[in-house]
Amino acid sequence: MKKNILTLNKLSKIALGGIFIASTFMLSACKGNSNEEETISVEEVKPTKGVITEIEEGKDGEFKIISEKTIANPDESKAIVHYADGKVDTLNSTQVKNEIEKAPSSHAGTGFLSGILMYSLMSRFMGGGMNSNFVPNPNAYKTPEAYNQANQTNNEVNRTATRTVRTIKNPKSGFGSKSSSTSRSGFRSTRSYGG
Repeated sequence: MKKNILTLNKLSKIALGGIFIASTFMLSACKGNSNEEETISVEEVKPTKGVITEIEEGKDGEFKIISEKTIANPDESKAIVHYADGKVDTLNSTQVKNEIEKAPSSHAGTGFLSGILMYSLMSRFMGGGMNSNFVPNPNAYKTPEAYNQANQTNNEVNRTATRTVRTIKNPKSGFGSKSSSTSRSGFRSTRSYGG
């Protein structure tokens, strides 16, 4: 009888010791994780080809895209606008951006020049579009042929773009912080953890 009590006493001490060691290990592991910095893998996508977007104003005053083709130099991307009165304007990327920014949101996609420019492939070069799953809007194009051509141009711009991935420290890491899956224009980020 005495022998059994001693054995149970020893077993309970061993069990308590095991629990203590496991608790200590878990606490140190949690403490170690809190010191790790969060990093973000950022993918920079840079187009190697540019786009020429041609837009036509109809007799009803509505603008539609009639053609979108790639060109060798992305810095030479432009929009050529054919007005109903015969006037032709050529807008560089800065002018396209200004036209889009000055337009009220109600003009998006309603046949106004600024709204059609928002849907053009040209707009992809001016603020984050290179990483989005951009698909041309069929309503922005005058004909199905122009829309199909735009899809081919879009695919070519995506396929020929260069992609560079680098890892940076996330300045807003920690509990309760907001960590976005996308960052500034032309970038895509994913979260990773390391010491």
